[in-house]
Amino acid sequence: MRRFTTAALGALALWSATADAQTHPGGLVAGGGYPSARIHREGTFVFSKTQNLTYTTIFTENAPGNYNPGGWWQTAMDVDNRSYVHVTGLCCNYNPGHGVFRFDPTTQKASTIFQSRNDVQWGYGLVVTQDGDYLALAESNTSGDWRVYRADGTGAYTTVLQSAAIGANASFFSAMGRDAATGDVVFATDGTPGSPVLALRNDGTVRTFASGVPATISLPAPSTGLPQQLATGDLYYLEPRNLRDGSQLWRIAKDGARSTIGGRVDVGGSYLAYSAIFENQSIANPQLIVHCHFDTTGNRFVWLDPNNGFVRTKTIDTVQTGTRASTFAEDGTLLHDRSNYVQTVRRGPLVWDIRMSVPTMPGKAYALVASQSGFSPGISVDSRKIWLNPDLTTAFTAFNTFPSIFNSGPGTLDANGEALGRWDFSSLGLPPGYELLFHTVLLVLDPSAPSGIAFITEPTVLRVRA
Repeated sequence: MRRFTTAALGALALWSATADAQTHPGGLVAGGGYPSARIHREGTFVFSKTQNLTYTTIFTENAPGNYNPGGWWQTAMDVDNRSYVHVTGLCCNYNPGHGVFRFDPTTQKASTIFQSRNDVQWGYGLVVTQDGDYLALAESNTSGDWRVYRADGTGAYTTVLQSAAIGANASFFSAMGRDAATGDVVFATDGTPGSPVLALRNDGTVRTFASGVPATISLPAPSTGLPQQLATGDLYYLEPRNLRDGSQLWRIAKDGARSTIGGRVDVGGSYLAYSAIFENQSIANPQLIVHCHFDTTGNRFVWLDPNNGFVRTKTIDTVQTGTRASTFAEDGTLLHDRSNYVQTVRRGPLVWDIRMSVPTMPGKAYALVASQSGFSPGISVDSRKIWLNPDLTTAFTAFNTFPSIFNSGPGTLDANGEALGRWDFSSLGLPPGYELLFHTVLLVLDPSAPSGIAFITEPTVLRVRA
């Protein structure tokens, strides 16, 4: 039913505020290593977050045992929306324990999600899946091929995909992201033909997202991820070069084409760009934020406008008082702090918890709405965007009509800004192989905010397969 449109959402008070009222509440988190001739042996790493030009060191110590994180290749928020999860990037000669680790900024401690002292080396990518587990890209130390590993947080891990099995002749994997339209995990390869970007479906099968990369193009920096522009479906990655030549920003179109974005990224000086993320794309004209290293002046966050030729619109230096100018020089990562606003966690066959978390908005009412009709073009309201195409599913989720199937939770965020809902399809008798695809948006309500709403999340995708 496609006539459940903006008028009905307005009746439910699901209208957006102005762009100035919406941000990523937690600010930015950046990580990297002190530059040193022995960086791969004695890497010491600092996370620092910034919002309104303030900086706070939130992690400075190495993980337990022999683990020294020699490269913040790719980092994400954990399912609890508090801790950071990170895949290691060191060669086994220096670090006998590779894998995925969790860092708690409150306790300043690290713990192991999965670790291998013999099999896994050079971890280059990481995503948290719709089931609440972890997929990591890494090279196998025993076979020498590249693999996608899955870990469930209990310490165990399994091989989901081997490069030799995908028919792409790939000898290297790098950077990971998720396709918002399908929920597939995307990653870059150097396989043939044309170094394709591949998409790994939830059932373990693989499709080609894009192909045809010129031989002169390098793979993306491991820490860059593959940020996606919701309006177009395009992916972006940074090709690392050197301080003299800078880094190249590339667009990977959803139709498979690739193109460069105006030569060297304009960040105002010699640099290496390590990682990039979009601002919350529910705001007006979201920018692409790039984490850059400068040879003599330390690092910067740079905002680029995707709707205006990726020109530079804002720069923030990350140099802190009392630290070296190049604090975040080595393999710096970048993410939005506390940005895991809606995370599904599988609790059993066809059952998922829906974890909602907006820590800066405790005690506020919320609406959790879903659609089976996709998220684009969505609903434009004032200068903002609700990334959801309304349909009958939007109606029954907005009103909690079938709580045995979809339960949106208490309707108010608790003192920590959290709430718990649930998807439960176990009683529907879905035939084997039957699939459903849902996009979900969380809206935090506040009568004092413009139009009654304080925050809109980007869409979260859940693919259900019986």
